[in-house]
Amino acid sequence: EINVNCHWHNEIFCAMEKISHQGVNLMTCSGKGTSIFEPNSTLSRILYNGNETAEGLFIRHQHFKYFPLNLSMLMENLTAIQLIGCGLKELNARDLRNFTELTSLWLPRNEIKILRNGTFDNNLKLRKMSFFGNQLKVIESNILTALKNLIFVSFERNLCINMTAEEEEDFDELKNEIARNCEAP
Repeated sequence: EINVNCHWHNEIFCAMEKISHQGVNLMTCSGKGTSIFEPNSTLSRILYNGNETAEGLFIRHQHFKYFPLNLSMLMENLTAIQLIGCGLKELNARDLRNFTELTSLWLPRNEIKILRNGTFDNNLKLRKMSFFGNQLKVIESNILTALKNLIFVSFERNLCINMTAEEEEDFDELKNEIARNCEAP
């Protein structure tokens, strides 16, 4: 059992609000009081302050160190995820596999160290991603291969790479930089 905030166990309280995210208005769950410290944790429920379905999950400066195993079952319609400065330690294919409608993934200022091939293989609609200011030291070279719709990715201020791509020629250079500096020894 995990403690998600000081009042509830295994729950996220969603303050529902309409937010403009990269030019699109999304009904968004702004997670409050969220704490997830252990891998393989599950949530019992998500509490909403309205009856709208969340299209985005935005959590800032909370203790959200791991994706809950059942987050995609409780929030199946997400198109945007932002976990900013939450101490997120890892990201893998299991965390994202059921978010097939995901178009935006912003995970800046976290503690992610490794991105493995296959992490985004079920997220084919991803257009924008940010890993700005993480601790990435290994990024496997085919990490972006499945993402044909990607128009922006930031790997700035990481241990093995400091680069953003938003033009077609930038993506070729980014892939070369990943292969040169971020592959596991």
